Amino acid sequence: MTRSACALLGVALALGAQARPVLDRGTLEIGIGANELGGNVAVDGSAGVLGTDIDLGRDLDVGGRDRGKLFAATWSPWERHEFGARVQRFGRSGERTISREIVFDDEVFVINSRVEGAIDLDLWSLDYTGWVIAQERRALGLSVGALQYRLGLSLAARNLPGGGQPAPVEAEVKEDLPVLVLGAEYREQLGEDWRLVLRGSVFQADINRIDGTVYTFDGGVEYALGPHAVLALRYAATRLDARTRRDELSGRLRLDLEGLQGALIWRW
Repeated sequence: MTRSACALLGVALALGAQARPVLDRGTLEIGIGANELGGNVAVDGSAGVLGTDIDLGRDLDVGGRDRGKLFAATWSPWERHEFGARVQRFGRSGERTISREIVFDDEVFVINSRVEGAIDLDLWSLDYTGWVIAQERRALGLSVGALQYRLGLSLAARNLPGGGQPAPVEAEVKEDLPVLVLGAEYREQLGEDWRLVLRGSVFQADINRIDGTVYTFDGGVEYALGPHAVLALRYAATRLDARTRRDELSGRLRLDLEGLQGALIWRW
């Protein structure tokens, strides 16, 4: 065999080794995230009493950075058609001596009360992606889906010496906030083992007695450890800015959750 033929064979083998598909048949994912939660919540009472605009970090110390969990799966039963599900969980608690009166779900927390707060936020999503461009090394898809915020927030107060809280007070709200989202996803194979993945979605409407805007974005890289195992590192952010008129939660919400995520993906 001549040197030219050997060179051509080597190039062909190298290109074949790099020909990992940019789209997967299916994936299972588990991960953790160093997430930071911020924003404001105001919960009105059933009698129409307006709730105080509460800063989650400054007033309750339940904002800030904490570890969250992530679970996800995708499945492509047909070429260029993909269904996905994702769950992200965040929970944090804290306590702070409040320097102003807080009205929360008809309960009044007076100045100088020691308030213990706890928040649980789960993000559930189901979506369908149609890959309008599916080339060998890059793909672009448009998606439609449902995103649900499962929010739980509780406050409990006890009086401190010199404070005015006449008796311990507790209040808790829990509600599911479902919204529809439209989005897009871009994937590009950067090399034999590296892949770039960018996703984003948006919602702005008045539906399910939720009037507001939702943004989500995540982007990062994936590194193939082998034919099936993949390590992923990404930045993810989501924002909910809305006025709600739900049975268990009537008020105003602005929630920002962002941070770095690391995940192990099994794909086929």
